[in-house]
Amino acid sequence: MKKISELEGKKIYDDQAKFIGEISDVIINLESGSVEKVTLSPINDLSSATSKEWFAQNTIGYDKVVSFKDIVVVSNRKHAQPAAEEKTAVQPSGPKYPFKRW
Repeated sequence: MKKISELEGKKIYDDQAKFIGEISDVIINLESGSVEKVTLSPINDLSSATSKEWFAQNTIGYDKVVSFKDIVVVSNRKHAQPAAEEKTAVQPSGPKYPFKRW
């Protein structure tokens, strides 16, 4: 399990070793709690006229992530499936030392 705070600033490469950018922000589906997209630049005030274009140019779907360790590797290939140990669920940060009842 990874923390969302671990994503910010990670370098993103495609499966051909081409540098794409660095993760700036994370877009979360609040209903499911899952990461939907990562952005390559900070999300600022967007008008409805520019938001679709901005999202198309500055975001990567988290379903494209095939590996997440020291760097993030993404692929557009339909057959690319992440290894279970490489891509784990990203969870919101919680307490570092959870309270335990005795």
